Amino acid sequence: MWWVWEDTSGPFHGAFMATGSFGQFVTVLPELDMVVAHKTLPSGDVSVGNYGRLLGLLTGKKPASADEMASWSHLPQKPSAPTK
Repeated sequence: MWWVWEDTSGPFHGAFMATGSFGQFVTVLPELDMVVAHKTLPSGDVSVGNYGRLLGLLTGKKPASADEMASWSHLPQKPSAPTK
């Protein structure tokens, strides 16, 4: 079943989403020309709230907290552009 986003402004304007079992989601964000497909294993069971947080981070609508940034510090960072 597809769900239509009710937010009428910003990155979620015109968005729609399909939900599946165990935290599987597909979200279409026309404002950003973006599609997010989130797939999990049957043991994953990602909540709608956790998925919403992920969408907030991806769209820039909700910046990462200091705790989130600290927990991700071990992940590789995007290389910076070379300087001339």
